[in-house]
Amino acid sequence: MSAARVQSAPPGTQAVVRAVRLLKAVAASVPGAGLGDLAEELSLSKPTVHRILAALESEGLVTREGSRFRLGAGVVTLGAQALAGSNLRALARTLLERLAASSGETATLEIPSGSFMLILDEVRGGQLVGAHAEIGTRWPMHATSTGKAYLAALPSADRAAFIRGKRRALTPATLVDDAEFRETLAQAANDGFALTQEELEAGYSAVAVVFKGPGGDPVGALSLGGPSERLDAERLRHLGAELRAAGEEMGRRLGWGVTSVDHRDTSAGARPNC
Repeated sequence: MSAARVQSAPPGTQAVVRAVRLLKAVAASVPGAGLGDLAEELSLSKPTVHRILAALESEGLVTREGSRFRLGAGVVTLGAQALAGSNLRALARTLLERLAASSGETATLEIPSGSFMLILDEVRGGQLVGAHAEIGTRWPMHATSTGKAYLAALPSADRAAFIRGKRRALTPATLVDDAEFRETLAQAANDGFALTQEELEAGYSAVAVVFKGPGGDPVGALSLGGPSERLDAERLRHLGAELRAAGEEMGRRLGWGVTSVDHRDTSAGARPNC
């Protein structure tokens, strides 16, 4: 992302292009981006970057957490609206319906949004009491099954960068210890699915599997979630096997290759399957 590309913008649009590129740079930083890092990446002065960030923050497109900047709720709203007609949703819909019907739990399709997972679509199960979340809702990656499945599939450097970031405890069960969180991601990489047990919200548990693109990069995740009283560790692992098959089917529908957490990836400390 060079300054030359910004300067080649049509006359009168340089400020707009700079703001868009800055927004993209913030989005690309999983743990959040500092002012100095953004200025260096975009070859802009710190005062210029600060002014643009202030404007983006005033519109809810960027939010400040200490000295770092992340995407704001305004971007999520825009993204959810743009993705409402996404082909990804159309291709996943029947899979979500099948998963919800067979398990009785809520099935979701989620994609990464900064350090969060965004619910792109969901189908509720047949149980009277179940998990219900609005499409467009974002949850922190570290406390969700979908987020952990996604993180477990990232290149080791990106995963390590996320682990170094601050993770807020949402419940007493939320994993905030680096070593424990690293071990959890290694287990997810080994199993091919990730679990969350009351880490996001008391009484709620879920299991998820990631699907990947042609180059092996993680793209999104499928999950099944509901009340913890129905979803103990044994049942979650059973549902995880069902989700792996759904992830593979999702990949075939998209014409992609690898569609679940790669069991051969031992960079997270996982043991290869024999």
